[in-house]
Amino acid sequence: MWNHILKTLPALREVAHLLVNKHRAYHCELIYSCRPDPRTYSVGDIVFARRATRSDAAKGRVDKLTYAFTGPWRITSILKGASYELKQCSTPHRKEKKHASDLSPYPLELIPFQPLDGSNTRYGQLHKPITAHPFKEAGIKGFDPIKPFKVSTNFLTTDQHSQFHWPSLSELNEDLFPFLWLSDEERR
Repeated sequence: MWNHILKTLPALREVAHLLVNKHRAYHCELIYSCRPDPRTYSVGDIVFARRATRSDAAKGRVDKLTYAFTGPWRITSILKGASYELKQCSTPHRKEKKHASDLSPYPLELIPFQPLDGSNTRYGQLHKPITAHPFKEAGIKGFDPIKPFKVSTNFLTTDQHSQFHWPSLSELNEDLFPFLWLSDEERR
């Protein structure tokens, strides 16, 4: 019996090896079919390249405030596995290798525009003093800010101006909740 098992052992190992390779190939095809195809580029295209950014307290660099892409880069050669060799346009001696998923196409033309001017950006300059008419400059028309209290002239001509006083907090509370201090039996 042991003799028979020893004779078939190499064949069983070959079968197991074939099954494992077939399973790996099937799994690779499944994963690759679920992935979106990366954009393809040709030699000479100009692209932006994504870079890894990390916060660095010593240099005062905050990760989320740094640019995620650098460039422009020119593609110099196509490598295996959807990777490309890049050469920076401004400094031609600098070269890098990037995967297609880390590249984005450079636009054919960049059109500059005037910065937006509005209420959100108007007060963005910290050292700019506030002007006499800030609401008009912010584009808010027809709004007059609250001014200090002024007594009307007809109120001053009557005798009521000598009796006028601002209500106290207890008087305001009394208007809202009268007889709050009474017990339940007295309220009935």
